[in-house]
Amino acid sequence: MLDELGKVPSRAAPAIAEALERRILETYDAETNAYGRAWADYAPASRRRGRDNPMLYETGGMRDSIQVLPAAGAGVRIVWDMSSAGLGGNPGYPGLHWLGTRYMPARAWLPDNGMPATWRADIKRIIAETFKKR
Repeated sequence: MLDELGKVPSRAAPAIAEALERRILETYDAETNAYGRAWADYAPASRRRGRDNPMLYETGGMRDSIQVLPAAGAGVRIVWDMSSAGLGGNPGYPGLHWLGTRYMPARAWLPDNGMPATWRADIKRIIAETFKKR
């Protein structure tokens, strides 16, 4: 899926990590997947129970735990720390939202069908800027 992120040159990795983290958080805040498709709305039963906050943002812990970091050597990695997010350290919790369940539609914030064009453009631009001749 995102194997290409492991091939990011180390010199460009910090700037690429920053750009991709910004893309992920923009996607999350816009309530869309990485390709711009809107997440499913709350179920009518959830609305009746008073659910009206932004989706996947009851406390903000899951969103705020998402990080994109330069990897050792080369590449970037996407991580989230559920223990610091106040979610009991359950690493499967984001997966329930990302993949969906029998009772809840998927609300993916990471790409699941190849590298989005916007991510690819950011990576190419940053690599070109990083390695341009002076």
